[in-house]
Amino acid sequence: MTSVQRSLRHLGFYYAEPTGKMDEETRSALKRFQIRNDLKVTGDTDTETLQALTRVAAATPPVAHTEASRPSARERALRTEIGDREFLRSLQASERGEASVAAHGSPAPTEVPSPSTQPRTVAPPAHPPGSPDRSGDALPPAAAASFVQSYLRAAQGPRPDEEISFYADHIDYFDSGRVSRKFVAQDQISYYRRWPNREFTLVGPPQIVSSDGNRATVRFRMRYKVTNGRERASGVTENVLRLQQGNDGLKIIGIQERKIRD
Repeated sequence: MTSVQRSLRHLGFYYAEPTGKMDEETRSALKRFQIRNDLKVTGDTDTETLQALTRVAAATPPVAHTEASRPSARERALRTEIGDREFLRSLQASERGEASVAAHGSPAPTEVPSPSTQPRTVAPPAHPPGSPDRSGDALPPAAAASFVQSYLRAAQGPRPDEEISFYADHIDYFDSGRVSRKFVAQDQISYYRRWPNREFTLVGPPQIVSSDGNRATVRFRMRYKVTNGRERASGVTENVLRLQQGNDGLKIIGIQERKIRD
């Protein structure tokens, strides 16, 4: 496993020091490599993946790693303009992973080391006492729009814990595959430090792609502008949120994003 991690690090898919253990960060790196190389997205070291990893690593110069250059999952999405076909493939990979979990049960993700300052999780408001349980109803467009707007407002705030409160315990997260909420918290801390000033604005109303029972898929475009002193980045992205209704309200169970123009 150490050699696999070294190859993934060589190619810029893995950012930690090799540990020799198949942990959550390693599985996420494998999934990123598989998506980028048109392989079956499993997060495992199957024969096809190992052969491709050896071949690509041998033909590619190493990526320089510093703590400052380590991108978060969201930064990877924002800085990489992927085509419709690849975006669709990554979404389908997430859907397949979720279907597998539904059929076989959810494995407990391996926890990643906590940062020195762990964010405080802020729970969203619960249903008022005596309110009807509408978890089986289709998601109304107005509710989807309200959720997305609230989520983007939280993502502009000074602390990542408010944004993290919108996520479920396990999430199909950008190009990292299925990860724990703790993984998301750690990734968001990195993103907030990198870009302390963030503006996210909807471009048109969110659209409900599908709504079935207590789950819905919502697609929207947003204009982003992030700054850190004199550094800045901006553009427009297309985003897909998969939502699930529970006793404590809507939660994000999947998120994908692609940059569509500067």
